[in-house]
Amino acid sequence: MNDTAVVHIVRRYGRVGGMENYVWELTHALAELGVKVEIICEQLYDSPSKKMQIHLTKVNNSSSRWKGMMYFRDEVKLLITGGTFDRKIIIHSHERSLIHHITTFHGPPMEVKSDWWRLSSLSSRIKAWKAMEKDEILGSQVQFVLPVSKQIENKLRFLYPDLAEKRIVIAYPGVHELKKIPTARKCEGKGISRFLFVGKEWNRKGLRFAIKVIQSYSSDFGPCVLDVYGPAASSLPSYVQKNPNVVIRGWSTEIPWEEYDALIHPATNEPFGMVVTEARRHGVPVLTTNLVGSVELGYHGVVVLDGTETSVIWAQNLFKLTHDDKNRKPEVKWTWQDLALLHLNEIYSQVNN
Repeated sequence: MNDTAVVHIVRRYGRVGGMENYVWELTHALAELGVKVEIICEQLYDSPSKKMQIHLTKVNNSSSRWKGMMYFRDEVKLLITGGTFDRKIIIHSHERSLIHHITTFHGPPMEVKSDWWRLSSLSSRIKAWKAMEKDEILGSQVQFVLPVSKQIENKLRFLYPDLAEKRIVIAYPGVHELKKIPTARKCEGKGISRFLFVGKEWNRKGLRFAIKVIQSYSSDFGPCVLDVYGPAASSLPSYVQKNPNVVIRGWSTEIPWEEYDALIHPATNEPFGMVVTEARRHGVPVLTTNLVGSVELGYHGVVVLDGTETSVIWAQNLFKLTHDDKNRKPEVKWTWQDLALLHLNEIYSQVNN
């Protein structure tokens, strides 16, 4: 790429969320490959590699998220067009930007799901988000749209037929290679089985149903416990807090994967699902739904069920999953370096700037 720099746009730069962690890992992997990486952000949360250059925009203090996003994208445009960059650049956005060659689409697109939603689209907030989403993927300067899963690509193509004019490449999140082989906990049919659920957005990720699954498991196969990581106890309904089969662990930067028999992830709308790839990286079996993007990677130690199946069926599959030692072999299908090489060889090299 010679002297061309790649400028990544993200409001929060640091390991403070799923999308933000993706940007952090990708940009650092690119820097390690020798790419000149620069970041435009509103807030900096961690100390990045010294190989990178950081450009901070003004901070908008509005309590309205959509107004804050509109302010940020205007600030980004002013920064880019105002002479800050006096060299050839490729602009790669992870936000609802106005000026970029590439956008990575991390979350589910906005969909009309009900009559109430159609009426609510009259609101300034929803109209603004829809307009910003359209600008992000269909702007005249946009050359590549990178959904993080085939599931997201399909939704985008359905909602935006004009997307056929753009180049689309799926850019799955990666994981780090393990330096040593983990020793996952073996279920030998004695004692208490230990399962885990991970997700601050516990409702969308299916915590209610996960609890039904372990209750069915407890009734049919013996005592078990579900450790819940992510949400604070105060944010959960009382029936979750008081459930004898549930232990609320709250937010944690590290999960002791080796202590668990399986991950239960019955998400109802999951663009990718990094927790699935992390579990398999550590050799922990996974029971999840067909609405999770990461199952597209084709893991061996993952059982995928339809969200309409009963908790009894889920419990039966959970028992089979955790009693097959083949499912405990660690799997790494796609790394952050693989993602960086995809960008370097198949995307950035094709951008006309």
